[in-house]
Amino acid sequence: MAGRCAHRGAAPRGGLARTRSRGGGGRAALGSGDRGHRALATGTLAGVRPLGARRGGAALVGIRPRWLPARASLARRPAGLLESAAVSAIGVGVDLVEVARVSGIIRDKGSRVFARLLTLAERQYCESRPDPATHVAVRLAAKEAVYKALQGSAAARGIGWREIEVTRTADGRPNVTLTGVAAARAHELGVQRVLLSLSHTHEAAVAVAVLESA
Repeated sequence: MAGRCAHRGAAPRGGLARTRSRGGGGRAALGSGDRGHRALATGTLAGVRPLGARRGGAALVGIRPRWLPARASLARRPAGLLESAAVSAIGVGVDLVEVARVSGIIRDKGSRVFARLLTLAERQYCESRPDPATHVAVRLAAKEAVYKALQGSAAARGIGWREIEVTRTADGRPNVTLTGVAAARAHELGVQRVLLSLSHTHEAAVAVAVLESA
């Protein structure tokens, strides 16, 4: 998470003092408060139309494995669950942040950490929680995972922490919004969606980001 230069006024990624592997900039916080929280997020880009439902995949309904007894039946699955889609993953990023390290940084540097690494919405959410360090760790892991997925050019190294925002939708799912250099890089790559999978315990937060194109 450490060792990255920030874009313009964004906080340098190195400011997180190796909270995990790379140390990153201004990303949004996720966190549901429960240990082991897992979520799947769909990122949004300004001016990019969300992908609609995809069709045309080969359905596996009605196919009976040869090893099943004659009278055995297959559990029904939601329509489209096993259908393939014409989607391409063009970038993947993974990151893990130790909650104890984030707690130490907050203890040493105070609220300045929130201002440098989080957007206003992220900061307000984290500060409203009884355990802000956990939620900050989740958001930093998410930001760093997306940052890694967007890499591949000199300009992309300048993506700031606050240019990747992680918020929650009305139904509780995390959502990724890209701005500035991050949004420009996503447009350059042809990104249509940012999928984000998150999980955390009282010890660490982990995030996996996948960039999708049509």
